[in-house]
Amino acid sequence: MDKGWIGSMEGFNWRDVKQFDQEEKFDLVWFISPEWDAKYISSGSEGCLSGFSIAGSTDSSLRNYTRMWEQIRSYKQQQGAAALANFKLNILGQIMDNFTVPDDLRSYVQLHKSPSDPVFYEVNHHCYGIVPALSNPAYYTSKLTSAVITSLMTGVPVIADAAFLSAYSMMEPAAVFEQQQGESELDAMFRAAAQPAEQVLRTRAAVQQLRRKMNARASSLILRWLLDKGLVPDAASDIAKIL
Repeated sequence: MDKGWIGSMEGFNWRDVKQFDQEEKFDLVWFISPEWDAKYISSGSEGCLSGFSIAGSTDSSLRNYTRMWEQIRSYKQQQGAAALANFKLNILGQIMDNFTVPDDLRSYVQLHKSPSDPVFYEVNHHCYGIVPALSNPAYYTSKLTSAVITSLMTGVPVIADAAFLSAYSMMEPAAVFEQQQGESELDAMFRAAAQPAEQVLRTRAAVQQLRRKMNARASSLILRWLLDKGLVPDAASDIAKIL
């Protein structure tokens, strides 16, 4: 088993997860804190969704914005400007100094440079979906895209093609907006936004359910790892409150 970067950390003892839950294949175990929902996201906001978001660094070696510009421009040429009247793409995160939005597309894009946590989570939460826009192949083999974390923490589905779902096997089809074979990212985005409100909310609820399920599994595994080492968390400790 390839231990990767986590296995080389100082003081880290690698243990085969199969002895705890008999799974042949397992995903990285981590907690997705639900506290952002109450702390940074306004309640009752599901009824006022608009646009999509790309969150993270605008470094072209990580995300392919050129592909997105080409898709928007092509759609505009084919369908006319009126077809994009309600389209909005939020770009949030570390916006590099050399990053620019083409002049003819600026009216469709809103930049949020190094937003505060409240702005980051509120803006994402009000979007229909999160677009990974990945350009680095390592995101499918050894790197974890922040799009997954953002999706789970905000309850907003990610636009996911077959390659994404294969690499991030924890992301259940019911909790994403699937990009079908032959579709562009923009095609999938428009199709997702055109769904009945009930289906959109059902998918968002599935994201939150997935987060709870992943947290429950993480809690179970970590507690069993601790008990296997003869460690019992103090009932009053912070870790006991999490587990």
